[in-house]
Amino acid sequence: MENKLNITCNEAIKKLKAIGTALTTNWNSTYEKHVPIFFDFNYPRVNEGGICMDDITELFPRIAINMRNFKGPKSEIIDDNVFITTMVTLFHESRHMENYLQQYRFTRDNPEECRQMALSYLVRQGSDISYLSNYYSDPIEIDAEEFGVLSAYYYLQKNYPNLEYEQLILNYVNDRACDSNYYFFSIPKGSALTSIEEVENAYNTAFSESKNKAKSYDERVFPSKSNIRCLVDKRLVMDECWLVRAHIEGTKNHEANKMIASLILHHYPEYLKKLPSLRNIDFTPEHYFDKDMLPDVLMKRSPISQLKSKILQAKNNEQEIDGSERQKQ
Repeated sequence: MENKLNITCNEAIKKLKAIGTALTTNWNSTYEKHVPIFFDFNYPRVNEGGICMDDITELFPRIAINMRNFKGPKSEIIDDNVFITTMVTLFHESRHMENYLQQYRFTRDNPEECRQMALSYLVRQGSDISYLSNYYSDPIEIDAEEFGVLSAYYYLQKNYPNLEYEQLILNYVNDRACDSNYYFFSIPKGSALTSIEEVENAYNTAFSESKNKAKSYDERVFPSKSNIRCLVDKRLVMDECWLVRAHIEGTKNHEANKMIASLILHHYPEYLKKLPSLRNIDFTPEHYFDKDMLPDVLMKRSPISQLKSKILQAKNNEQEIDGSERQKQ
């Protein structure tokens, strides 16, 4: 247990909530959108740090943060690692929300990287299997983790300038990345990152390399096919679609995402309205697959997907009308 920060449980809660208030105030001012952040002391998934509800069809976008580690006596000194991990999670999830509010535009300096993230976000909307199978090579997750770590670093630098704030962040990253297959990059055993510049470079390298990583599509991320929620996933795991899956697997991540996106947009074409940076890309399924690779069972639109499309289209039209009226005012 580390307690260089020497803050009580009660103080830590107040600091985290203050960060949350600053974030929601900024979103309200910038986007005219109230996005609540809930600090949940009975968070249902014990091993999950938090979640950003930013689905493309989400009516009430929001963030929830796991605060189970802060249920002890209010005067108890909180472990630095617990505080920093929760703060990184808070900033990580806030980055997802910021990207969502900006429709995945302008959040990175390079427009092509913004498009790469928009495409990855689109695939996440229609394929849980792709998302879970490639979590640590997903550009939107790498971007969010980098933002979370660097934001936590700047917070400590500002509020604890006389402490070894850089080392606290280095400990967070090194503990997760050392000789690991379960982080966004791996550091050889016995090595360690020694500066915040090295940390930033590691995330940027991971982001750049993610584009060319081989795509995995492993249905075993779900214990049972009955747990599969997304329409495209349900179709792809059918025996008739093995050729499509084989074509996707092993293809470079960015190109495979276009393939999966073409199938998602075939069923939900209205999703593209939410991601303007992708509108000039050809998402016709036949552009990525030979026609004889696309069985009817994969391409036939279900009544439910058609209904969802109509609902989202109506919502998009309402938002466009509201936006036009605000501009006139």
